[in-house]
Amino acid sequence: MRGWTAAFALAACACCACAGSYDDFARGVTANNRDESDVAIAAFTSAINAGDLAPAYVPAAYRGRGRAYVRKQMWKEALADFDAVIALKGPKPDNLISRAGVKLNLKDVAGAQQDFLAAAGKDPSADTFWVFARMEWDLGFAAEAVSNMKTAVDRLKGDSTLDPYILIWYAALADRGGTLDSALLASHVAALKTSEWPVPVLDLYLGKMTPDEVAREAHSWRDQKDTNQMCEADFYTAEWQLARKNRDAAIPLLIAAAKKCPTDFIEYGAARSELKREAPDKLPPEEDE
Repeated sequence: MRGWTAAFALAACACCACAGSYDDFARGVTANNRDESDVAIAAFTSAINAGDLAPAYVPAAYRGRGRAYVRKQMWKEALADFDAVIALKGPKPDNLISRAGVKLNLKDVAGAQQDFLAAAGKDPSADTFWVFARMEWDLGFAAEAVSNMKTAVDRLKGDSTLDPYILIWYAALADRGGTLDSALLASHVAALKTSEWPVPVLDLYLGKMTPDEVAREAHSWRDQKDTNQMCEADFYTAEWQLARKNRDAAIPLLIAAAKKCPTDFIEYGAARSELKREAPDKLPPEEDE
């Protein structure tokens, strides 16, 4: 009987240990959802170190901890975790893109591009290159961002389904870099077959409108679109001014965009990134978000 009791007790302890690792995993998931990075890192680390998570949970634990490291800008640790995820799960696109972002922060641009292209697949869309170009631009890799934006434009179809914002980002980035192909841009703008917003921003980059005229176009609506269009007009006009070395004209526009753009707008985060580079002392505080 004593032998049977000992075996039962050992099995019970093992089960408790197993339950503990899954409790840690669940605690890590909850902490990530609450942006509690330190708690998430500690919980996922305990779950991983226990060594008894089911195989399906292990890469999820590494990915969860990697996400928490990213929020804390602990890039080397994040890279190690995403390396582990990819080793366990294979080169799945979402994991490759996550690792590409980490590599960009570690200034491994070539490695990031390699991961990005592997994630994009055999026939990546224009939008795929646009998203990655914005990541590169946000982190200060301007030349690489322009290259990927040019690829994005080259992959656009010449019809009314074109995304004008891809064209705007190409115009803004290439203009800053002195490589804007106005003829290429004009041909795509013509294919849009409309003059409605945000085409006036494109006309600014084509020399058909002035900044004041773009602002008037943005004010042409009398509802919420007015505010949203002014947000866009402020940011893209600021980029146009920076390309012409008119920093004094650009900074107030960037401040306005950083304060007034909806937080889910691309231009909101882009304006803040630009201010961090150009005028960090003018960046609106957190309470303005």
